[in-house]
Amino acid sequence: MERESLASSVAFRLEQALHGMIAEGRLAGGERLPSVRQLTLQFGVSRNTVQAALRGLAARGLVRSLPRQGTIVLSPEKTAVGKKIKKANQIGVIDLLSSIRFEDEDTESWYQGVIRGAEHVLACSNYHLVKTVFLRDQAQWVHKIWRRIDAMTDGMAGVILYADIATNELLSGLDERGIPWVTVGRRNLRSVHNFVAVDHLTAGQLIGWTFAQLGYQKLLYLGWNSGDYSKSTGLPPKPDEKFLGLVQGYIEGGGDTSHISVLQCSRQSVDIGYEQTQQFISKHGAPQGVFAFTDHLALGALRALRDCGIDVPREAGVVGSMGTDSGQYSDPPLTVVNQPIPEMGQQVTQLLLEMIRGDVCRVSGRFVPCEMIFRGSLELPAELRAEVERRQVAMRALYMKIGM
Repeated sequence: MERESLASSVAFRLEQALHGMIAEGRLAGGERLPSVRQLTLQFGVSRNTVQAALRGLAARGLVRSLPRQGTIVLSPEKTAVGKKIKKANQIGVIDLLSSIRFEDEDTESWYQGVIRGAEHVLACSNYHLVKTVFLRDQAQWVHKIWRRIDAMTDGMAGVILYADIATNELLSGLDERGIPWVTVGRRNLRSVHNFVAVDHLTAGQLIGWTFAQLGYQKLLYLGWNSGDYSKSTGLPPKPDEKFLGLVQGYIEGGGDTSHISVLQCSRQSVDIGYEQTQQFISKHGAPQGVFAFTDHLALGALRALRDCGIDVPREAGVVGSMGTDSGQYSDPPLTVVNQPIPEMGQQVTQLLLEMIRGDVCRVSGRFVPCEMIFRGSLELPAELRAEVERRQVAMRALYMKIGM
């Protein structure tokens, strides 16, 4: 986090320096800025830093990037981008649908929960949601979004979009139009601005630490192979923060990482979780602890353990990581890391409204903590459960203190 903050401050200082050159007339309207490579050499910074600074200038309405022409300084009469924003009362929600979404109940429930949280906040404001949905196989879907936004009579006050579709092209276009945006989740581990994300890393750490305290020496992590999904978004796949947290927490609790096995699942379904866990048991024996990327994968693992004659929770503990309703009705009921999904939608919307009312284009990102809901699939001694709950209370208090 310290390195991310440093990179952010360097980009901001470069943005301010270029802004000063424009304000002083050393870079006149219509003039082309030096290339990214030239600015990198001139200021001794990275390419990513230069690009972040240029995005900041574009968000202020000072420059515009044009295909095959580079970045052009806008004339003063073209830089007033705030009037349309202040009159608009529509908040756009941009989403892309895919076949993966339709067969994954966990993810669909997650998306709908975010929308419900956003609508709850907007019910007490002068703004309302406008949902814009595109299919991933549609050609030039970004340009279709621009046509829809530009055709709005009253304009768009701000945009909520999911991190997995937040391409540079999409965000740059919003910046150029002076439209504030916030992503649900982080685009990547380096993102520091304009997002609200669940703190998957800390949640995974808590699970790993708990498994270590229980003395589990054979862990199975059911992850998600997101390669095909990432290709459809045009963004590189992100590291799995749940798994990274699991490893860190297990080490903190005194565990040996060689005891952790990983299976990447092609889909996030009960059937896939069942098949993968059965195959693991047939090759390596029963795991003592199972942590899964989604609740449905965890439910499949739970059923596979039971069908193989393994008692849950006395011989193996199982934990999911979505908090959807389906986990309450399994046998035994599924312990989950509960994601505060409606709260996510509320936080995203509140952050966006702050940006609109403050007429700013960049704000620090926020993390939302998630907590364990203890059910029958994981059995903890009273002392350990009290310590887990104490850690969760301390983490929640820390989030409130630092405003995350």
